[in-house]
Amino acid sequence: MNEGKKKFPWLPMFALAFAYATAFNPPYIRYFLYDSMIEAMGCSNVQLSFLTTVSVITAFINSIPGGWVADRFNTKKILLISLGANFPAILLSVIFIKVYWVQVVVWGIFGCTTGFAFWPAVLKGIRIVGGENNQSTTFGMFEATQGLVATVGNMIAVGVFAKFANQIWGYRAAHFSMGILCLIGVVLIAVFYKDEMGTVAAEAGEEQSEEGKFKVKDTLELLKNPSLWLVAVTLCGVYGLYICQSYMTPYFTGVLGASLTITGVFAIMRDYGTKVVGGPIGGLIAKKIGSPSLLNAICLVVCAGFIFTISRIKTGGENVVTFAIIFVLVNALVCCMAKATMWATMDEANIPMHLTGTAISIVTLIAIYVPDAVMPLVNGWLLDTFADDLPKAYSYYFTILISMAFIAALAAISIFVRHKKLKKKKLQTSAKE
Repeated sequence: MNEGKKKFPWLPMFALAFAYATAFNPPYIRYFLYDSMIEAMGCSNVQLSFLTTVSVITAFINSIPGGWVADRFNTKKILLISLGANFPAILLSVIFIKVYWVQVVVWGIFGCTTGFAFWPAVLKGIRIVGGENNQSTTFGMFEATQGLVATVGNMIAVGVFAKFANQIWGYRAAHFSMGILCLIGVVLIAVFYKDEMGTVAAEAGEEQSEEGKFKVKDTLELLKNPSLWLVAVTLCGVYGLYICQSYMTPYFTGVLGASLTITGVFAIMRDYGTKVVGGPIGGLIAKKIGSPSLLNAICLVVCAGFIFTISRIKTGGENVVTFAIIFVLVNALVCCMAKATMWATMDEANIPMHLTGTAISIVTLIAIYVPDAVMPLVNGWLLDTFADDLPKAYSYYFTILISMAFIAALAAISIFVRHKKLKKKKLQTSAKE
């Protein structure tokens, strides 16, 4: 049967999205139970923040080896082992809640269960279930689904926490509920995700012979591929714009004079609502135009335009907050359309399926870890340095975002052009034969 006529892989995609969301919720429980974590663990703000640092550093160190493992071993087994390991780690954490060094070890484990081979294996799994013709749609639906699952999972944890009068036991129960969801994710992967690496690779023309299997030296070949670096630059721009959206919150309160209540509601719509809507729309549009890289380029340019417009809004005018909210929400929607399909650009970059894990790890080092490490520091420095002149701080902030968007758009267009040229060359070669 022609792949394009096959039914959309809803169940495998949902299983992967559920696994991804439930795996990443436990390490970041502090986002909504911050004070309760400090109370439960009896630690300081610095000590609590250090736990996240341990997790991120651990994931960073083992990212490349994790890519090798993801390419060398069975994807399904990696997902099952990584996700399943979260439960005993959480159990250890809630039992020894007052022992800080145990918490450091647990968050180090989280760095392995969510980083290492799990992260590249999940994205590799999406490439596999999406097939050659459904990359954009599958990645788009995956982004929306994992965002929805993560939100529901966090709401369940908050609901469980609210059932306890004692904060310490409430936190323990909330974290434990996340462990239960991880086990449910294990069941979903075991039942619905079929590891069809060999089948998909064969359909794509990749022989699973010794030549088609992963070798460590293949990393050097990937590093020589210009398209891999173009993907990294594209994703760095898209992800950088995405994480910097959170700094629009102090812009609304400190510059535009919006109330905390309005800003809070707006932030939820920006961070969650746009992801659920933008993911599927981005996937469908990318499939319609036949190029996720072209969609990313368009979205990045549109985002640059919206950011410039937002930067020109005059403070103190009538309905200024309303207009700003509309522009920021539309900008966030467009950004989520790009974020949902950014990993699908790997297909246009002609990254071999059997090297997906390694490629994802290399790209992640540049496109995810660099923005995560650098952008908060830059934005925080601007807000602290120009605390008495926030409009000036945000003028620099907007300039940085616009520059990032245009650079990433150029990289995305380059991927599109290179892919077209390679495709044309292959057709000419086939015609001669």
